[in-house]
Amino acid sequence: MKILDRYHAPVRVLDWIVALFLVVVIVFLYVSFMQTAGGLWRDGVSTINLATLPRLTDVFEALALDSFPLSSFLMLRAWAVTGWGESDGGLRTYGLIVGISILGALWFAKRLLGLKPPQ
Repeated sequence: MKILDRYHAPVRVLDWIVALFLVVVIVFLYVSFMQTAGGLWRDGVSTINLATLPRLTDVFEALALDSFPLSSFLMLRAWAVTGWGESDGGLRTYGLIVGISILGALWFAKRLLGLKPPQ
């Protein structure tokens, strides 16, 4: 078994190098898209309008007309309350944080299960 481990060690290192390189590329693409994207489109405007309705009960009632889960509206509502949800840049920052968090969640889940790095 020692001989096989010796040959698999470089492969594991290469897996990590490729996975970390892909993460850097993905984060770079997220940031570059955030900086160059134009204004919000119909779906984005609809989502922020629904999440920032005056009362939370209004959000619950209007949820039947939308396909997003409640948690996304509650997180966006909390982001808007901080004042960051008043501009396209602030909403793009929210999207960047969510996208990178999903990437982190994938890494965390793979490591928690004891699997190789995601590729």
